[in-house]
Amino acid sequence: EFQIACMNFINIIVHSAEDVNFRVHLQYEFTELGLEEYLQFLKSSSDVAQTLVDQISAYEENYFNISALVEEAQQRSEALLQVELMKKNQLEIDEKHAASEFQSLKRIAELEKQVTELKKAIQEGT
Repeated sequence: EFQIACMNFINIIVHSAEDVNFRVHLQYEFTELGLEEYLQFLKSSSDVAQTLVDQISAYEENYFNISALVEEAQQRSEALLQVELMKKNQLEIDEKHAASEFQSLKRIAELEKQVTELKKAIQEGT
């Protein structure tokens, strides 16, 4: 009963914290005190009450895995960097496309002018 009450107390303390940073801090402090190892020991015991197992499971299910969060943040940063590089590349491609389109339109205008001049010359010759 005492172990169940203690685990319930820990769950209430940790999981009622509204600030995620504070929640992570509390979990870290409990981890530093050896709570995770003790919980694994309790779960492996044959005479542990199901209510205690449920409280341990509740703690573990709501646990913030800091290393996973750090890895996810790094992946996110890398993805954002890739997005920025892709935007820059897209901008360069758009600029090249616009310059190419301008040159093409300029050439078309020159050719149309030549066609007009040739038609005029042909009409004057006949």
